[in-house]
Parts: sequence; C-alpha cells; structure tokens
Amino acid sequence: MIEMNDPAGVITHCWMTNCVAKKQIVKANSAKAIENCVITGNTTGGDLMYLYNIPLMRHCTIVGNTFTAGKAVFIQNNGTGASLYNNIIYGNVNTSTKEDANIGYNFDRHLNNLYSNCLVPTTGCPEDNNNTDDDPLLMEDGYHFLSSSPCNQAGDPDHSLPTDIEGHARGATPSIGACEYVTPAKLYCAVTVIGATTVCAPETIRLDCAVDGPVAGRSMRRTSPRRSRRRASTVRP
Repeated sequence: MIEMNDPAGVITHCWMTNCVAKKQIVKANSAKAIENCVITGNTTGGDLMYLYNIPLMRHCTIVGNTFTAGKAVFIQNNGTGASLYNNIIYGNVNTSTKEDANIGYNFDRHLNNLYSNCLVPTTGCPEDNNNTDDDPLLMEDGYHFLSSSPCNQAGDPDHSLPTDIEGHARGATPSIGACEYVTPAKLYCAVTVIGATTVCAPETIRLDCAVDGPVAGRSMRRTSPRRSRRRASTVRP
C-alpha cells in the first residue's frame, strides 16, 4: 500500500497491478498531487484509493480494479476542492453492488474540476469540460490504448506533464491517461537464401532485421542477423 502524509509530497510514476489488499491500495491523508500512475487489476476490501486533502490528480490510469465496498477513487477534501485532469478511471467494479464505481465524493465542493477525463459515469461533468464515458479502447495490458481510442490526443495541455510514465514526451495535445500514445515500432526483415536454388529447400536462411521506432520506452534502430539451418525433406507417395 502507498500511504502519504506530506502536504508537499507527490505520488508519481507508480505501477500497481494485480495486488490484493485488505483496505486501500493508496491512502493519502495529505499530498500535493498524484500523477503519472497506473493502477490496474487490483483487489481491495474498501475504497481502492482514499484521497483526503489532495488538490490535484492528473494523468493517472485506474482501470479494471475490484473492491467489496466503496469506490475506485474516493475524494474528501477539507473545503478546498480537488481537480482531476487527463485521467482514465474506467471499468472499476464494486463486487457487492455489481456496478461500476469509479469515483465518489462527499459533497460538491470536494470536486473542483473534472477536465478531459475518461470515466463512468460522467454525472456532474459538463460536456464542455471534455469528459467522456466512451470506452477508452485499452490494449490487453490495461493501460496502453489503440490509436482509435477517444483518449488519444484528447487531453488538456494546460494541466499536462512533459513526459508520461514511460518517459515518452507528451505532445502539444496530450493523451488522456498515464501512457502517451506512441506509434508502434516496425520490424523490417530481409531474407537471404544461401546454398540452395529454391526457397522451399534452402540449406541456410539468413534474416537481417531492423527495429525502427520506440521499444520499451526507447527510440532505437538495431540490426541483428539471424541464421537457421534447415535440411530439405522428401515426401514419398
């Protein structure tokens, strides 16, 4: 569990996946902000995240968690209000009520701004604040999303961060969530047949491959030869 009791503290770049906790995964009685965090696939006995006197949460992905009571994100501020920008809070289920239970708060004053978030429901979130309840179209890992996602380049640049949780630079119009959308890397291969006159029965096949694009958070272009020996086979009637 992450616990913060520092009004100047920032909870950032946290990955919490597939954890089981009796109570909260994150309990913050005081902090400056929570940002660039991925919290997915966890199971708790109460609110997934209990946030008290936290003025700002931005670029977090909180998806696919389950809990027996409460909400995925429960906000209780001492009259100052909390602002949420560019977060994905989606598909979190209270197993007791069998309902989506993504966000909760005691009074209206506890939720100051909800801008450019993907969450269900969007009750109390005006459409002109760019909030959406559309499916974020996440990939199987639960935090990257497809190019067709409504979160892609849909964030608020005025309350963004320079990089995402993986170190990728955010664009002029950032994506919603902890991970910025990055064009997938491409694999280029050239096949060379050696020691045979047909591709069907070569003695050696050489693959010269190059990866061009970001891989595991880095931009790279690398060439590596691969050789495999194969023996021709004869099929008899």
